[in-house]
Amino acid sequence: MDAPLDADFLELAARDDAAFAEIRRRFNRLVWAASYGYGFDRHTREDVGQLVWLKLFQHLGTIRDPTRLAGWLATTTRRECLRLVKARARASLVGFESDDREFADRAAPELDASMIRDETVRLVAAALNDLDDECRRLLRLLTTDPVMSYDEIAATLHASPGSIGPWRQRCLRKLASRPGIRQAIGATARPAQGGAS
Repeated sequence: MDAPLDADFLELAARDDAAFAEIRRRFNRLVWAASYGYGFDRHTREDVGQLVWLKLFQHLGTIRDPTRLAGWLATTTRRECLRLVKARARASLVGFESDDREFADRAAPELDASMIRDETVRLVAAALNDLDDECRRLLRLLTTDPVMSYDEIAATLHASPGSIGPWRQRCLRKLASRPGIRQAIGATARPAQGGAS
């Protein structure tokens, strides 16, 4: 049975890749389960999961109470799923015929307020597709369910297990540096840190 996380571990995970990977291992099933029931295919759920882990990577230092981490992850996952559902609904409204325009005009403000200003999942998917093949494959493997170990990922990618952590950090930084992603998640550039960078 896993030992409870404490505040010191959360602080460590904000700068240490192995500690962050341990959080991902413990909670990946929760994130995956929280995206169930929205009608998404596996790739879309993986994109949502990648966004959630990216947000945690950017904001882990703001979570002071370890008992709130599971709730934060579940809530963030559901929020991103709902945003994507609303984005798809908005796209459907755009295609309505003129007879449906009155309904579209009534519904659009609510959708606009919640989704048009930040199509987060779409931006993450586009940013993932814009990454080099190696980073894209690695980041997708890191969000599989069940969780793959670094040894399994390394074998799949024909890399050494010790290279996966630093490689993951570089790829997350590439993803987070995309202007659209930074705007969508409200993140500022995270300074390079020692240790597991």
